[in-house]
Amino acid sequence: MNIHDFIELKGFDLRQVMDFASCINPLGPSNKAKHAIRKGIKYLSFPPDEEIRRLKRYICKREQIGEDSIIFGQNLTHILHALACTFLPKTVFIPSPVSLEYKALFSRHDVEVMTLPIEEEDEFCININRLIGCIQDADMIMLPNPHDITGTAFSIESLTRVIEETKKQGKMLVIDETFIEFAQSVSPVRQVTESENALIFRTFSAFHALSGLPAAYIIGSPGLLNKINDITLFPYVGTLAYMAALASLKDKGYKLRTQRFIEEEKQFIMDKAKNVSRLKIFDTPCNFLLLKIQQPVMDLEELLMKRNILVDKYDNNDRSIYIRMPIKTHKFNARFIKTLKYILDSPG
Repeated sequence: MNIHDFIELKGFDLRQVMDFASCINPLGPSNKAKHAIRKGIKYLSFPPDEEIRRLKRYICKREQIGEDSIIFGQNLTHILHALACTFLPKTVFIPSPVSLEYKALFSRHDVEVMTLPIEEEDEFCININRLIGCIQDADMIMLPNPHDITGTAFSIESLTRVIEETKKQGKMLVIDETFIEFAQSVSPVRQVTESENALIFRTFSAFHALSGLPAAYIIGSPGLLNKINDITLFPYVGTLAYMAALASLKDKGYKLRTQRFIEEEKQFIMDKAKNVSRLKIFDTPCNFLLLKIQQPVMDLEELLMKRNILVDKYDNNDRSIYIRMPIKTHKFNARFIKTLKYILDSPG
């Protein structure tokens, strides 16, 4: 259940719900983005720039790519829908656990999802040889980097191997970099723009906290992006969205404040959760922790929802439950851990 379904059911205000099912920067939009939004209101009577020139030029200069190597859309759902309509895959390979967003989107297109489990025993690392062995059985490979649940990130050498292998086998590769700005991982931009079988997806919804003004883009070779543009009309990115995105990208202090806040809150959460029974915590390079509930808890999601807390849980083969815990405000983090401790320490 998403937060809007929940408040409709309960009659709450959005701010009354602790939404631990979404991984958004806990600081909210940067001050420079907010200023750009206020400034941009006077331009709303003009049609938006469909080419998004200023934002495109800034990204292209930063990434050292040509302007024909990037196209914009609104969010992951819109862009993956466009890719599904363009390439018509029957099967897609995704390292598991698989996010609910991926499952919902590909099921709407009747695409079979194939998985390769990421095991705790391997420290949630993905064996690159096993991954490459799975490529031949799928039409499309969806590679979250870092992984959107475990936080696992690939080295640039491993990504280069996957890009080369998908090119050799004629498969479509989509690298989802939604959380890359939290993890500060290296992106294979150059390798992707030189391939006709690979794309990089990025969004301003997570790190830049602009979900309400959606803007996203994909990077790829000009030839591959032309195929997508020829078939699919992307929804326009509105004036306020691209002005806010550009201002946020330029706000270097915002990035430092975000990193510092997340580090401090992670330490606070792990200190508070040390003595919680049946709970194991894994740190990630992203803005979330991975919590393992080591014994089954009946109706855990419902117990949390009764306390106005929304989570996404993932079951494992050993009957353990994993919860991705995004870092939220200090108040919400403290209430979440206190509530979870109460539930897990309760008899039965």
